[in-house]
Amino acid sequence: MSKPKRSSRSLGAMAFYVDGQGYKIQFKRGYSGLPSNPAVRVQVTWCWIADIDDEDAQNVMGCSWCHPNDSFNREIGRKLALTRTLKLHTKRFRTVAWDAYLTRGQNPLNL
Repeated sequence: MSKPKRSSRSLGAMAFYVDGQGYKIQFKRGYSGLPSNPAVRVQVTWCWIADIDDEDAQNVMGCSWCHPNDSFNREIGRKLALTRTLKLHTKRFRTVAWDAYLTRGQNPLNL
């Protein structure tokens, strides 16, 4: 039995489709030690792109680190993390994902 189709409301503001496959962009912010010095705790923004129809599918993930001397900026952290997450995807996929991110709240679904 196939899963029921989800409405655009349940997909969230950063969901998108590429070639009929649905994806969602998610972010999380937290603290972690620097790779070069784990004792130094910095703010980190993680970004991952998940398949909306298959929760067991592999997620693609990227992150950005805020330097200890810098002030945290949510938008810059998200953009860096998303850029790193999309690095290995095709140009078409990157374009649709960026459109979903930049128009979040305005256009919840890109078909």
